[in-house]
Amino acid sequence: WAGPMRVMNVRSTGLWNTSMKAVPTSYARELGQAAKETGTAVEINACANLTNPEYGERYVEEYVEYLAEVASEGAMFSMGSDAHDIGRLRDVRSVWDVAARLGLGPDRIWRPTGTPFRKAVR
Repeated sequence: WAGPMRVMNVRSTGLWNTSMKAVPTSYARELGQAAKETGTAVEINACANLTNPEYGERYVEEYVEYLAEVASEGAMFSMGSDAHDIGRLRDVRSVWDVAARLGLGPDRIWRPTGTPFRKAVR
């Protein structure tokens, strides 16, 4: 995974709002293959998919099954809260729970590299 890592977020839209089964397994596997080949991390998304009150448990389980298919191809993953307010940041815990369920080790979880922001010099 040398070089810059791109992050891809697969969100539910249109028909996917009620069921991830609308996405064929072959698409998930193809995404996993392409992500691995191109060094692109697929985001596991908390607020849009895992903790969204509009989706029930069935949808969440289907989303996790979808991610398992992507993972089966060796893709890297990023952890995303998708929080649009500070109170939802805690939802990222659900992402780490999914990563554990998928058996993703540290080598399959993307982390940014580089220097953190520095204090402003005045």
